[in-house]
Amino acid sequence: MVAQNKPETLAEALRIRAAEHVVVYAGGTDIMVDHDPHANFLFINGISSLKHIEDRGDHLLIGAGVTYAELLRSDIVPELLKRSIVEIAAPALKNIATLGGNICNASPLADTPPVLSLYDTTLILEKTGSMREMRMDDFMLGLKNIDLKQDELLTYIKIPKKDFTDIYYEKIAQRKAASISKISFAAAATVQAGLVRTFRFAFGSISKTPLRLPELENMVEGRPLHEVKADADRIVALADEKIETRDGKRSTGAYRKKVALRMIRDFIGTLGQTDS
Repeated sequence: MVAQNKPETLAEALRIRAAEHVVVYAGGTDIMVDHDPHANFLFINGISSLKHIEDRGDHLLIGAGVTYAELLRSDIVPELLKRSIVEIAAPALKNIATLGGNICNASPLADTPPVLSLYDTTLILEKTGSMREMRMDDFMLGLKNIDLKQDELLTYIKIPKKDFTDIYYEKIAQRKAASISKISFAAAATVQAGLVRTFRFAFGSISKTPLRLPELENMVEGRPLHEVKADADRIVALADEKIETRDGKRSTGAYRKKVALRMIRDFIGTLGQTDS
């Protein structure tokens, strides 16, 4: 028989988490597809404190239990994050799937982590009596592998505000919408006074965690826009050297790399124009 714990407060959830071996879920869109029928579950969807989106001045604080649909309806959630959510799933799933779940599931195919990486997102992890904050990039260790201790819960996602002037998002999948990605690409830049002051991008579905190339980003930042555009071939060539891909169930590694390089080139081409 499946055991189900349904706490109504965070304090109660943390007490159960510390005392028992439980599988934590809120929406269950991934767990219900592949789970141990004998598992002891901790259902946290009833905890209202994890369902808020707050503007804290220099950052947004998003409860781990906030759904995709709620993120899409919010006026303060970054547009780039919304773009990654739009094609994730059917409307019914968007109503129950949560941002915290997408992070903790630690799937290489997840759509939101590449965007969150660009924003230097940090996570609030709590246990009874204490909490810690860490970078999302450090939290996600690999396939289905996260830095979450047995007595902890992911409670909040902290997204710093950025002054990006250019954003770009593209996902390649079997279908136009509600499909698992072959490759996804999130990018953002700040172009001011003819200079590319910030240049960031991340891939999903290429490696076990969101793939960033900081040396390439650093190569672009601080340079005149016209110079960056003229240097696109060299930038793409460096990316070609750095990106390692493997064959998978949905596409070959060669195909993923070809698409990845095209995405980088396209993003450079859009810099200084309207967002893409």
